[in-house]
Amino acid sequence: MEKANVLVVGCNGRMGQLVCKAIAESEDFVVVAGYDVEYKKGLYDFPIFTSISELAELEVADDIDAVIDFSRPAATMAVLDFAIKYHIPTLIATTGFSDEEEEKIRNASSCIAIFKSSNMAYSVNAVAQLFRIAVKLLPDYSYGISEIHHENKADAPSGTAKLFFDVINEAHGSDLVAKYGKSGKKEPNEVWIASQRIDGFPGEHSVILGGPNDFIKIEHFAHNPAIFATGALEAARYLLDFCGLTGYYTMNVMFKDIFDDL
Repeated sequence: MEKANVLVVGCNGRMGQLVCKAIAESEDFVVVAGYDVEYKKGLYDFPIFTSISELAELEVADDIDAVIDFSRPAATMAVLDFAIKYHIPTLIATTGFSDEEEEKIRNASSCIAIFKSSNMAYSVNAVAQLFRIAVKLLPDYSYGISEIHHENKADAPSGTAKLFFDVINEAHGSDLVAKYGKSGKKEPNEVWIASQRIDGFPGEHSVILGGPNDFIKIEHFAHNPAIFATGALEAARYLLDFCGLTGYYTMNVMFKDIFDDL
């Protein structure tokens, strides 16, 4: 079986290392290069580049089959032009983009295939589908979202909290408003999102659906961050096997295809 050649962006980071480990244990992927602004000698046996100009000189640049990006927005933007130049399908798991950066990613999808998700964990996205069903069945309930992560997480609210809100909002008719860090009286169309940062938490999310006589609480606990790495590989397989040469793909798109096959 021929393995797909992968460039891992953010390879030296916490998630990048887990992605590289998951790829090393897989049967269908191999890391041929890494990109990271911080160089760590002896971490891998593949070349690591700290600048795009060096990366562009890589002899196997034309042979890279996919980019997997777990980094920071600045690194994503830098690598995006490289991926467009070499027509490389790109999976983006980075969060915290500005509106301008999100627009650039969207525009890039007219040149290459892009799979983007704020949470690559397969199980988390399966839970998100439960919210879609629950909102359809309980349209008059109100909603609240809370999340806890480790102290080093750079963005808040988390990408997963935003994902859960987006799914709930879409299922509700796109008439809800996300509010973070607000005090005072909650408006009927608002969904409040609360964040905490505590050492030792890979990730915990809960969503409450409240009605006049009861409430429903759905929780997801990520006790091992490796779920995001293995989920990214599942998404990369979908990107390479089922997506076209261009287009913008998400977990919702992937799960829709799964539901169509059930």
